[in-house]
Formats: sequence, C-alpha cells, structure tokens
Amino acid sequence: GILIKNSKFIEELTEVDAVVFDKTGTITKGDLTLTEILTSEGVEKKELLTAALTVASASTHPISRALKNGVSHIEGWDDFEVNETSGKGMMGTSFDGKSQIFFGNALWMETNGVEVPEDFVKNIPGTVSFVAMNGVLLGALGFNDTVRDDAKVCIADLKEMGVKKVTVLTGDRKAAAKRICEQMDIDDVRAQLLP
Repeated sequence: GILIKNSKFIEELTEVDAVVFDKTGTITKGDLTLTEILTSEGVEKKELLTAALTVASASTHPISRALKNGVSHIEGWDDFEVNETSGKGMMGTSFDGKSQIFFGNALWMETNGVEVPEDFVKNIPGTVSFVAMNGVLLGALGFNDTVRDDAKVCIADLKEMGVKKVTVLTGDRKAAAKRICEQMDIDDVRAQLLP
C-alpha cells in the first residue's frame, strides 16, 4: 500500500533519526468513547447532553461521533443552525435567535466569553469538550481513545533501528496526550495543536 517514486528515498530512510506521528488514528485507534460526564452546579446531565447533541449532530468529527454513539437514547433540539470551526468547536444558534450553544475545547469557550474554572476538569483523563449555553458553562464531556495494539512494538522497533527521537502531535490536552505516550515510551509530545 505504499508507493515509492525513487529508490533514492529508500537509501535515505537508513539515515532517519527522528519520526513524527499524528496521535489519533496512528498511535491510537481513533475510535473515541464517551467516558466522563461532568455537570456544572445545578445542571442536569440530560440538559448537558441534549445541548451537546444539538450541535454535534451536524458534525462528523470523532468527538461528535463518539457523543452520538454514547448517548443514542437522547435527542438534540432540532431548531438550531449549527456552524463548526475546525480545531476549536461548534456553535449552534436557535432559529429565533434567543439561544446559543457552544461545544468544544477550552480555547473555544474562552473565545466566546464562557468562563471555565481552572480546575473544573482536572480529574478527567483523555480529551475534554466543554458545553455552554447562552454564555453559561453547562459542563464537560470526557472522551478516551485506545492505543493501537501494534503501536508500542512499532515505536520499539524504530528505536532499535536507530531512531533517536519519536514525536507525537495532537490536538488533545497535554495531560491526556502525555498519558497515552508514556504507555508507549514516547517522551516528546506536542499537544493542543490546531489542524
């Protein structure tokens, strides 16, 4: 499944001393599952999930798919127009203009004037998406990915072949990315990157 256009490139592979991987779908299976539901004080889980599903239903992003699969018994509201901003999140505006939902990362919340307490998600491992409605944080959802079975062996083989540095790039939070990379003996992680 690999096309090599020139034999010179095969020769140059013997001199490779650093390899960079994208995390999702390469090191991990890219098959996220919803593992944590954290509501703000006074917010019901169903309200949080309904708001998140309202905007996630318009997306094919892995987080949106994981949310839809994880709570298939709940439906979102259908009177919202939804827009997605790559690498940040989604915004839904009700047709009557009275309600607005934000679903995405902490930077997306901050950009849209939603305050997220610094230690709100400190105990959630994995990828975290926040949900807010009309400027108020409803809560956060935690998603986890599974390390590919052959990834650790691949990294060990690369190091045995003389690769000195293995780097992983991801949009995940640093703590979540570091946790996965520690399982595979990768010490250079670049997290919270945009596509």
